[in-house]
Order: sequence, then C-alpha cells, then structure tokens
Amino acid sequence: MARQYDAGWDEMIRPMSTVRITNTPENKRKRRLDDRRGPWSFPAPPSPTAGLHHKRARTEKGLAVAVPLARRLELLETQELVSLVSQLCEIHPEIVATVNRLAPPITMERALACLEGYLKRVTDALPYKGDQANDYAYLRVQEPLNKFFTALADYTGAFLPPHEFQPVQALEFLDGATTLVHRLPVWSSEVNNHLRNRAYEELGVAWTSMLRVVASNSPLGLPATWESRIRRHNERSNGRLNLTIEVLDELAPNCAPTSHVSTAVAWAG
Repeated sequence: MARQYDAGWDEMIRPMSTVRITNTPENKRKRRLDDRRGPWSFPAPPSPTAGLHHKRARTEKGLAVAVPLARRLELLETQELVSLVSQLCEIHPEIVATVNRLAPPITMERALACLEGYLKRVTDALPYKGDQANDYAYLRVQEPLNKFFTALADYTGAFLPPHEFQPVQALEFLDGATTLVHRLPVWSSEVNNHLRNRAYEELGVAWTSMLRVVASNSPLGLPATWESRIRRHNERSNGRLNLTIEVLDELAPNCAPTSHVSTAVAWAG
C-alpha cells in the first residue's frame, strides 16, 4: 500500500532542512573571507602601533619641561659665570650686598691661584720666538697684563684693614703676590714697565701698613723670618720697596725670635 504524501508535514520541516541564501555582493565577500581563514582561524591581533601615537604625544609632553637653573649654571665656564653674575648685579644693584654675603670668604690660597692664572695668560701670550721684551711683545700681552694688575689691586685691598683682619693670611698673600710680580716680563722700554713699577709701590704701601698693624697688635712682635723675606723682595724689585725696608728697620727691635713657635697662634686671634 503506498504511503500517502502529507503536504503539511513537508511544509513543517522545510525551514529546518534548507536555508535559502541570497547571493548578494555582501554575502559573497563574507564567504570569500571565511574560506581564506579556514576553520581554525582567530581574529587578527591588534597592531603594535595602534596606541603609539597616543604614547608618543604623552611622552613628548612629559619631556618638554624647563631645565633647572642649577643644570644651566653647571655647564658654564668660570668666566661665563663671572660675566653672568656681574651682569645680573648691574641690572639689579640691590642684590650686590646679598651676593657678597652669600659668597664664600676670600682666602689667600684662592686669591693667589687666581692671580697665578692671570700671570699664565700673560706668559702664554708672549711670542714663541724672537725678542720677548720689545714693544711688539708688550702689545701682545697688554690686555692680560692689565687684567693681572687690576686683580692684584682688588685682592690686595681685600686683605688689608678694615676688612677681616688675619695677619698671617695677609702677610702670606703679600709674599705670594710680590713673588708673582717678580715673574712678570721686564720690557726694554721703561714706559712699558710703568704698571709693573706701580704695582711694586702699591705692594710696598700694603707691606708697610701690615707691618705697623702687626707690630702694634701682636704681643710677640714681627717674626724675624719676615724681615729676611721682605729684604729679598726689595732686592728683586731693584729697591722698589725701600720705604717698606725703612719701616722694617724701625720695627726691628720688636721682631720676635725666628724659633718662636707660638707666633702664628698669637696672630690668628
């Protein structure tokens, strides 16, 4: 007996057994992509440069900061720093007193080292060959020579009363400064030696002043070792310190014995 065909049953199962797919352009494109990926394909990882732009912008913004003043100052050479502070004091003269108060005190060692540097610039500017005492050589060193004499006058005044009175430091500075003047070039023309001779005169005044102050303030008087030092300086300067020698002879009876070990201790007070 033939099975009767049930049209209603056919209509019931048709949606489950067959799916009608419309071949639209979008579906075709999706099908091609699925075929290329295969059954085990995974979504593509995000691009490593996806957030690079945002990170770069944030980093550059973080680096764009002002350089600390201390970093700018530590890159300056000594002369550049001196020029900067000098210009700042010229623009704002009201801060000069503050700068002087905050600056470390002038010491004999540092002052002589600075003068030594100026003297080196003088000798470095001399001609390598030929006459080093003629007018040409003098013109070559005139600028550093003037700077040396200016610094010498400034530092000499810093060790004399009414500034802080430390006799040992003052006499040691005068001894070292006079020695540096001995090492300056002697020029063929006496006119060119004018500044050198004037430096001897100013140092002689400083020596005389210090000898009188030390003799009047120190119970032990002037150590005898200083007498021989000053006399040697006068000989090397061709008598430019004669006035100082006269004062030294006047104070000679008050000179302390050379072996007096407590002299420097008494002065330091």
